[in-house]
Amino acid sequence: MSVGSRRVLWEKNGWVRRAPASTTKIMTALVVAERAGLDETVTVSARAAATPGSTIWLTAGETLSVRDLLYGLLLTSGNDAAVALAEHVAGSVDDFAILMNREAKAIGATDTQFRNPDGLDEPGHYTTARDLALIAGRALQEPTVARVVATKLTTIAWPGREVDRALRNKNRLLWEYEGADGVKTGFTDDAGKCLVASATRNGLHLVAVVMDSEDIWGDSAALLDYGFTRFGAATAARRGEAVRSVRVSGGDRERLTLVAGDNLVVPVAPGDEGRLRTRVDGQGELRAPVSAGVTYGQLVAVLDGEDVASVPLVAAQDVRAQTVFQSFWGKLFDLFRQMVRSIAGRTMGRAR
Repeated sequence: MSVGSRRVLWEKNGWVRRAPASTTKIMTALVVAERAGLDETVTVSARAAATPGSTIWLTAGETLSVRDLLYGLLLTSGNDAAVALAEHVAGSVDDFAILMNREAKAIGATDTQFRNPDGLDEPGHYTTARDLALIAGRALQEPTVARVVATKLTTIAWPGREVDRALRNKNRLLWEYEGADGVKTGFTDDAGKCLVASATRNGLHLVAVVMDSEDIWGDSAALLDYGFTRFGAATAARRGEAVRSVRVSGGDRERLTLVAGDNLVVPVAPGDEGRLRTRVDGQGELRAPVSAGVTYGQLVAVLDGEDVASVPLVAAQDVRAQTVFQSFWGKLFDLFRQMVRSIAGRTMGRAR
């Protein structure tokens, strides 16, 4: 799947529900990054410290920053870090799972249900390869998450010890695959071996998902190779590029420019670039006040009649609402202009 456009380039059994193992932690990280400051202090609970499975050896009462716990969560897949972060953000694992599911629905991951933040096998905890690609794509657009999952090695605090915790990313592709920049490994008995992998080459950012695979590294590399060899990046619009001028009523200016809120990049096969079109979805007229940077529609990329990508259309300027005085004289001027047009029309009619 293309990260920016969410266009699926190839899939097999992409809608089959499966246990996600620690690829769950991609959503955990996204929810945390959206709701907590990196420098906030987290106090580890007894429950978090006792979480089974993969661990960064947290102890009850220990305090670490959200930033350090995110590294422990995503590099070495600390289940204890996942629970500590969940409790910090939402107060409990159950309440955090509600936030995870709400975020999944907003992303469009409709075949996903999370029961916990760590990915340990649990009835009713499932997702699909396609949903994981959507979740990973959204997470990679969050700068904090993108930076952490691309990190190979780091150290984080180990309070009470003379040395820091040394963390090594479990994602082998970061060392072995050109352009690799994420995302997350996973394994449980129910899930088997899983990997969500991402890489960027020549302006094209792809994410590949394999679940219950005997060769997560080879399968993921093959999927990414397929995408990079058969598709290129076509830019339909660049961030800040003027797209449309729209009329604004009740403001201190009559028209406003809408610009692309992000780069509209679409993966296309060679020769398909010429068939790429764009369409504007949104209001035909706005009403003041209007704030610069606020979304007022979508710019949609269309290939062979199929919507393949979209970015927000945002206002390029502020438009203030008219004062009562400005509104009065504006209406008076519009009335005068209409009278002039009417008189001119009748005069032209007689001239004929």
